[in-house]
Amino acid sequence: MRTRWDWGWAIPLAIAGVLLAVLAIGRLAIGFEAIGEIQQLDYGEPIVYGQAARLVAGEPLYQHLDRAPFTVAAYTPVYYALAAGLQAVVGSGFASGRALSYAAGLMASVAVAWLTARHARSVWAGAFAAIAFVALGFAGTVPWFALYRVDVLAEALSLGAIVVLVRGTTRTHVVVAGLLAGLAILTKQSYAAALLAGTLWLLGVRLQRALLFGGVAGLLTLAVGGASEVATGAFVANTIGANANPLALDQLTALVLLFGQTLGLPLVLAGAYVAYLRPWRRASARSLLVVYWVASALPLAGMAKFGASYNYWIEFAASTAVLATLGLWAAAERSEHQHLQRFASRGLAWLFTVNLIVLAPASVAAAATGLGGGATLTGMQPATRADFQQLVDLVRYEPGPVLAEPLDVLVLSGRPVLLEPVIFSILERQGTWDPDPLVRQICAGEVRLVVLGFPMDAVAQYAPYGEPWWPPRVMRALQDCMQPAGQRAGRFLYVPIGPGG
Repeated sequence: MRTRWDWGWAIPLAIAGVLLAVLAIGRLAIGFEAIGEIQQLDYGEPIVYGQAARLVAGEPLYQHLDRAPFTVAAYTPVYYALAAGLQAVVGSGFASGRALSYAAGLMASVAVAWLTARHARSVWAGAFAAIAFVALGFAGTVPWFALYRVDVLAEALSLGAIVVLVRGTTRTHVVVAGLLAGLAILTKQSYAAALLAGTLWLLGVRLQRALLFGGVAGLLTLAVGGASEVATGAFVANTIGANANPLALDQLTALVLLFGQTLGLPLVLAGAYVAYLRPWRRASARSLLVVYWVASALPLAGMAKFGASYNYWIEFAASTAVLATLGLWAAAERSEHQHLQRFASRGLAWLFTVNLIVLAPASVAAAATGLGGGATLTGMQPATRADFQQLVDLVRYEPGPVLAEPLDVLVLSGRPVLLEPVIFSILERQGTWDPDPLVRQICAGEVRLVVLGFPMDAVAQYAPYGEPWWPPRVMRALQDCMQPAGQRAGRFLYVPIGPGG
């Protein structure tokens, strides 16, 4: 798409590009630094790590939830399998899985750039969309693409399926795209946008291709999921049943506000592009992008669930970055023809830039706080690597069962996660999990050590959005039967009350 060099459009977009580049480079730098952080950076990291460690030990990934260890393999198996392979080759620690996510994030950014550049016929547009995705699509102190989590790999696979379909709809293209779409779902079950969008779009191209695409992706997903359920009897309970978290409307409000601050204006630009130019009117590659954009919005409903976070809009952020950039470039092209359209084009460009100028200081400040040490990244008390490693060794050589939260000391010491407190607190309240066997262990003094990030009384009172952080009956047993045993590496230690404590 060739545009006349309109200074009224080019200057604000150049400023926006520089600001986005600064934010994106900051995100990438913090993510790269976070890869080597020894402690967990997110609540879910050690849970995913521990499930991958099951595979390394030759244990089934999906296990029944009514027996120890009380933890959930909440996602489909691809990331777990890759992380397990990296653990076996590279060794323990979060670095290998974070590096996998980081590489997937770069691949997703390249896909965003390619899709945009192809349709805008501008390398600059592709670069703009990619840095917009990295800069605005990943909130939080530590960007999601630097965490030991499944989402960004699923996003890279999903975008890969769309890229292949844009390149062509031959039988080979459709099969490869179907495999990638199926693998995206097998990385995280909510990443079905590529499958849904690809199937619907191909229906307008050729029915046989739609059936082939949907059949390849669907059969791959059903084959792996079905085999996992037959082998363990626990695949559905883990990936579907245990994910039915209660609603948290206060949390939803906070997430929606953050979403609006970062992606609100790009969403408006993408919506204006779709509504005004109507690229969905015929079965072109542009219409595929629109269908994918709509499909990728469906997981946003999950933000209402307790425990949801910024990761729920990663896929939507990618598709929005593509369409918002196409909208800006289309506005520039049309500004050549009429004064009113030229004025509107310049207005959109300046509005986007001013929005970034307002957003940038807070984003840069948040990013800067993440530089310079793991204590800032984790939000925990300062602890040197040596101190933390001594704590990990203490947990490793403790002869009896150990409970912990944060869970990183358990998985890094090679111990199983005996209890994942948050999800089993929810399951206890739902009446689907009986804590009595674990409570009896605690009361009998069999749990020999508890390691907490905060004093036990404070943990007992912590109930974000009304959901207790620990199963109430388990916490009461700990308060009754455990006593303080000092601190190590910023963590609070507790041992059984009595002579053996």
